[in-house]
Amino acid sequence: MVCVHGLYMTGVDMGLLRLRLRRCGFRTRQFSYGTWRRDLARQAARLDRFLRTIDAATVHLVAHSLGGLLVQRLLADFPEQRAGRVVT
Repeated sequence: MVCVHGLYMTGVDMGLLRLRLRRCGFRTRQFSYGTWRRDLARQAARLDRFLRTIDAATVHLVAHSLGGLLVQRLLADFPEQRAGRVVT
């Protein structure tokens, strides 16, 4: 499971959520990105590369705010991604 933070956040903000998900048995990772440095297309390409490093048949995505838009762009630009469930 990968968490994607929102606008003006760093990923640290989702630490409590990741901890709770781990306690429920999920293996979690955080994708962090500069929310104002690059456009969504570039960030989606970075997220695609990040997800390809994860050794799993499917990868669930949990995203907040701008992270939800980023995940939508990822799925539009990279339909071959092996996303499982997506929560935004």
